[in-house]
Amino acid sequence: MTIVHEANDTRITAKHCQSLADIKWDVWLVAPGPRPVNFSKNINLKIVPRFRRRIVRMILGNFYVLLEAIRIRAQIYHFHDPELIVSGVLLRLFGKIVVYDVHEDLPNQILEKYYIPKRIRRFVAFFARFVEDSLTRCLSGVITVTPGLVRRFQAIHPRVALVRNFPTTLEFKALQPRGAPVGRKLIYIGQIGRTRGVLEMLDCLYELNRKAPTQLVLGGRVVPSSLIGHLSSHIAWKHVDYRGELTRIQVIDALRDSDLALVILQPTESYKKSIPVKMFEYMAAGLPFIASDFEDWRELLQSPEYCRFVDPNDPKSWASVIEDILSSKVDYARSSRMAIEDVFFKFNWESEFSHVIELYEDILGAKS
Repeated sequence: MTIVHEANDTRITAKHCQSLADIKWDVWLVAPGPRPVNFSKNINLKIVPRFRRRIVRMILGNFYVLLEAIRIRAQIYHFHDPELIVSGVLLRLFGKIVVYDVHEDLPNQILEKYYIPKRIRRFVAFFARFVEDSLTRCLSGVITVTPGLVRRFQAIHPRVALVRNFPTTLEFKALQPRGAPVGRKLIYIGQIGRTRGVLEMLDCLYELNRKAPTQLVLGGRVVPSSLIGHLSSHIAWKHVDYRGELTRIQVIDALRDSDLALVILQPTESYKKSIPVKMFEYMAAGLPFIASDFEDWRELLQSPEYCRFVDPNDPKSWASVIEDILSSKVDYARSSRMAIEDVFFKFNWESEFSHVIELYEDILGAKS
């Protein structure tokens, strides 16, 4: 169940719902419209109205989702938005099994919301955590995406599972290891904004083009939309191929045609504890990449050859690292091969999905 994500959301639909359908579960997805083209025939879809304003979404969205949920009469209800926690609690009052899938650290996210006045952000974050923690105690189980969130929710709930948002091996199986960089094409896929390091990317791009022609492919939505005007006035913007939001097929094609990827998030509290899926999609595509030097990321990846960690606030140093990666053909080929191997043997959705089933079975066993 979701009122925030679209019906073709990668984690919710292509990974979670499809994986359940593949093992013959009867899966229903309740999500805002419109209905996607070529939607999976193995997933039952209930479309609810989409509400852009958060307060309206929290009130009317909960009503529509709860109505559809009751009509479905499912054995397990699994929701993906903090806005739906009220619906989750109401379903528990009816004796239903309800699992909360926590994608983000909501309190820390609130502290970084530019549209909330700074003077009240801490209070809003504290209140949000109090409400989220209090209501989560009433639910059957919790799934989270990072070890930090697991520790937070284990303090308030006995059933918490870590299910990281790694890529599926099936989606990337056609991509092969790279022998050498074809050119000097960099890529960043994901939401584009100041805290995602877009301004620093442009500064780095400028430094690289002082030595040799270099292109940066940007795929994703600019947030806020007004930022695009500022970006387009940057001296390096003429070297940017901005493609807007991409379909999954377009993402794969863009990664196939690139030489090196970027995942340089700014050192906010939520990003330092995050596990960005784009990092592992780069790996699945055999792309060496540079990443923010965050302790949690180093611990997870274990100092691989395919990733070079850099200071997220020093774009000039990125340029030097990128030049070094692109100039070494032997190291580049080995890094590409190792990146793909790590995804297929360690960082993949198939291994993570087993934790979902384990949590479901644990809850069902306790109920019986």
